[in-house]
Amino acid sequence: MNQYVGVYQDVGVKTADKQQQLLMLYEGAIKFTSQAKEMMAQGDKAGKAERLTKVISIIDALHGSLDPEVAEEFVENLSKLYEYMTLQVTKANISDNSDILDEVIRLLNVLHEGWVDAVNQNRAGNTKPLPNMETMPSAVSA
Repeated sequence: MNQYVGVYQDVGVKTADKQQQLLMLYEGAIKFTSQAKEMMAQGDKAGKAERLTKVISIIDALHGSLDPEVAEEFVENLSKLYEYMTLQVTKANISDNSDILDEVIRLLNVLHEGWVDAVNQNRAGNTKPLPNMETMPSAVSA
């Protein structure tokens, strides 16, 4: 049964539009960060490291998709936030401190909620096209 879930998820990622892929990246980062917290509580260092590596990969993909020519100040601030979150994830991994991950999850949730609102407004025709939708990377596999 698990093999079918993986195939279903893979098809979902490949058929999602760029806006949906952006949201899926945030959702994946939140999910893997939460799982890493659980692994910390269980003392599973390998599982924790695997999940946090995925989180950093997702944040790197989001960071790499930024286009400063679209909205320079917004992109600069978002870039700094991605760098900060990557640093915090690394600190949490080294120190085995799950409290640090709470902040990362909070930031990811705020960003995700903001993008959900922006995507919904865009789809409703209430705004200009969202920045970077053409340069969004494919979602990192689960």
